[in-house]
Amino acid sequence: MAKSLVFLCLVLLSFSAAVRADPTLLDTGEGLVNEAADAAGDAKNATENAANTATSTAQDAHDAAENAANTAANAVNQTQSATNEAKQNAEDVANTTETAGKNVHDALSSGGSGLGMGLAGLLVGAGGWFALMGSV
Repeated sequence: MAKSLVFLCLVLLSFSAAVRADPTLLDTGEGLVNEAADAAGDAKNATENAANTATSTAQDAHDAAENAANTAANAVNQTQSATNEAKQNAEDVANTTETAGKNVHDALSSGGSGLGMGLAGLLVGAGGWFALMGSV
């Protein structure tokens, strides 16, 4: 223990003598401390910049995902609307054709002339065709 204490005192005395001989040794130490502080500040700034970039990128990805989800939901809604409209048009054509068929049947049952029945048949067929084309 005593030897260690003596050795430590000799080191301190040597350093003290070296500083008296060359006072710039202390300036060099201060310069190193300043450089280390600058490097630490640069590292802090780089870390903050990286965190800001990551946050911005994550927000952009979130916004893109949200936009994609909204686009998909709109597509589903538009498809459902188109399906409902096509279904309604098909029902309208079926109802029109059924009504026309009943009208032809009634006309035939009432014993109308052959010419009248032929014209009624043409009108029913043409009306059904136009109704069908209008729904497509």
